[in-house]
Amino acid sequence: YMAKIDRLNTLKNKLSENSFCKLDCYFDNYDINKITSLIYIYVIAGFSAIDVKLDLDSVIQAKESILKAMNYVRKMDMPIINSPFLIISCYSSELIKKDLDLFEDILKSCQKEGADFFELHVDIFNLDLIKDQLLLVKEVFNFKPISINISRDKFSNAQIIELIKYFRSNIKKDIIIEVDGSEESNNHDYNTTLQSVSTADILHKQLLNKEISFRKIPILLSGGTNTLTCELAQECNVKFNGITFGNYAKIDFEEFINSHSINKDLDIKNYIKKIKNLII
Repeated sequence: YMAKIDRLNTLKNKLSENSFCKLDCYFDNYDINKITSLIYIYVIAGFSAIDVKLDLDSVIQAKESILKAMNYVRKMDMPIINSPFLIISCYSSELIKKDLDLFEDILKSCQKEGADFFELHVDIFNLDLIKDQLLLVKEVFNFKPISINISRDKFSNAQIIELIKYFRSNIKKDIIIEVDGSEESNNHDYNTTLQSVSTADILHKQLLNKEISFRKIPILLSGGTNTLTCELAQECNVKFNGITFGNYAKIDFEEFINSHSINKDLDIKNYIKKIKNLII
């Protein structure tokens, strides 16, 4: 019980210090060995969370990579890091089709293998259709918040605010909001970065600053995340509690492994320095 409380406090501290960094590994048709290597590198870099799809094998493989990375950090006498949170995520449209008993089984199996909490990628507006499934998530991960990823591709500003209010009144659970500029992001297209930052700005102005009960909801910036995301948000005076790397991390890692080795300490060290520069 105390360990759960400590973990929850670590999460809250990371978010309140605006230092929460998440790696999104929700990639379709991507080599599992590359995904585990990507996780390994980002854990060594000190990322706070790793997000994988709702799948038992993905959780087991991610957990193995996390443990391997933690051992490497100890072996190399690098600064000790907290073990990152392992998040399982799924699209809301997939949940409609999920049988409740089967869904409960997979949630509990993933939790047993090390999943810490759940993220919903919202792609349907009527969340009543999956209310039972969401209440089940609340029950299984009873200590932890639910993260909700909302994309500007799919919803208007007014709809995004409605969705957040729905969660608060019907699921009655702490939430983290991940604002996605665009899921089909081309990482050299800064328009998606602008979308993400401007949506976060609207959420602050139209919801978080207006209504006291929403004031402390953490916001993560995602989609089109690249070297300028943090800078742009700070420049525009938009508050955010963390940042999510997805496609950008994958593409950049591809370039790295084409000419370097993740078995060479110096290569790892240099690459991690580069990653850390992106988030400071």
